[in-house]
Amino acid sequence: MYRPSIIVLLACLAASGCSTSSSVPDVGGASGVVTWSGNQAGQPGVDRGTVFHWGSLFVIWTDAPTGGGGSTSSNMQGGSCTGQLIGANGEVLKFTCKTSDGKSGTATIAGQSYDLQKGSLFLAVADDDGWQVKQLNRDLQEVPLNKQGLRKLAESDEEIQEFFGSAASGE
Repeated sequence: MYRPSIIVLLACLAASGCSTSSSVPDVGGASGVVTWSGNQAGQPGVDRGTVFHWGSLFVIWTDAPTGGGGSTSSNMQGGSCTGQLIGANGEVLKFTCKTSDGKSGTATIAGQSYDLQKGSLFLAVADDDGWQVKQLNRDLQEVPLNKQGLRKLAESDEEIQEFFGSAASGE
């Protein structure tokens, strides 16, 4: 009576493309949006900003505390995120990202594609010419993705300070 079911199960397991894996990709934590503002005379991106993160696999950081949002989905074949952030000038920054393993994949930000193996941190600033985006390769697994953790990272990372500082001065 169970023989046909067992034969179908064994055939599926033997066929290419069948998988016994039942886990979704681990992207290094939860997803969320963090927005903070403080000293308006301070440095944009450090003293005020917005970050969307999908675990530590994909983190996009703007210099404006104007908010945004996104969504994520995952299944056994991989995961994806999509969303948007709003720049200081009101311009919308759209992004998507995809992974099959939680470690590699692609991100598309303002229409430009990026390889996540080259870095998971993206800095973005809106100006008169659109969006300036910089990809950085940083290990974010131990960085608390909250206001305090992000400010501490910015204060200790010269490239982050330089990117937001040059954007604020119009360089």
